[in-house]
Amino acid sequence: KLDGQQMVYVALADQEPSKKLVTSLKNAPFMVVQATYMSKLSADADVVLPTNHWYEEEGHFISLDGKIQSTKKSLKVIEDNWSNEEVLEALAKKLDLQLNNDWRGAISGQVASVAIQA
Repeated sequence: KLDGQQMVYVALADQEPSKKLVTSLKNAPFMVVQATYMSKLSADADVVLPTNHWYEEEGHFISLDGKIQSTKKSLKVIEDNWSNEEVLEALAKKLDLQLNNDWRGAISGQVASVAIQA
């Protein structure tokens, strides 16, 4: 629900946004979409921040069972695209915000949201 918000920021994964999401944001006064692919939502956006696909980036992710996994890029990155991290860092800089880059510290000690039983 927009609930009177003047701006919407949507970070899309690599799936197509649902019709419900597209419809619910149709009347957003100003919309920024951070995405890898063009979609109906990015076509309606006022600003599109193109980002690399997950297979074009290196880094870490947390699996469903709470284990830290690393990933290596498997395809060459398009020169003009930024990583998701670069986009967020640039936005933080423009907004004069300090990001906490200690992701390992932020997640250590947290209980996994999914438990897998063997």
